[in-house]
Amino acid sequence: MEYLPGEKLTTAVRRKYERIAEARGMTLEQLREEFTKNRGSQSSTPTSFQISAFRRFLRFCDFFWNSVATLVNYSVGALYSVGLGYGTSRLYIIRYRHTELPINTAAPVDLLIDVHAYQIFNSR
Repeated sequence: MEYLPGEKLTTAVRRKYERIAEARGMTLEQLREEFTKNRGSQSSTPTSFQISAFRRFLRFCDFFWNSVATLVNYSVGALYSVGLGYGTSRLYIIRYRHTELPINTAAPVDLLIDVHAYQIFNSR
């Protein structure tokens, strides 16, 4: 095994969930308690494909929202800012959206299982 430089996985995941908790107006501990409380009520965890599809859906929603925001901001918004005497400074009527995407924790596990299965069944 080789050492890979960079941030530890646990640190990166913790930082990501801290941003998610902050966006929801919670602390990391409150978010963790909510996740553990709701864990028993779910029948199954989402698969890698379901998480990927949800991430694509969120990206599409952001793309659509930001496209409309660009059209409005550079048409009506530009006229509005000039009319108020702001000149060419940016006065956005519609703010751009950048949604925090959930971590696809199932994908590395699927990859790990595939690699180990290949090593077990194709080793000579």
